[in-house]
Amino acid sequence: MQFSCKGLRGSRYLFVRWLINLENTKWLQYISGLLKASLIVVNAIDKDRKPVLVHCSDGWDRTPQIVALAELLLDPYYRTVEVRLTVSDLVYSTSACLFSQLTQHIYIYP
Repeated sequence: MQFSCKGLRGSRYLFVRWLINLENTKWLQYISGLLKASLIVVNAIDKDRKPVLVHCSDGWDRTPQIVALAELLLDPYYRTVEVRLTVSDLVYSTSACLFSQLTQHIYIYP
């Protein structure tokens, strides 16, 4: 029993360390910035009915990411329940192993 508790403490420590490392990458701020920029594009096109030119001088990855997200947000097909379920299933099934390791949940494949 004592060995099990030590193992749990160790895995909790590793998980907390992983979260700290994730936070230090500023990845969540990057994703937040992409989503905010995509929403600006979507609002300009959909609500204001204005043409949009997207140009990001910070790097060459951000421009296509913003445009692709805006296209997905504007396309009514991608707002259907069918697509949401498909994407959720795809994301969960491809990351189920990691998800179960991090959360200690059991996933039974159909």
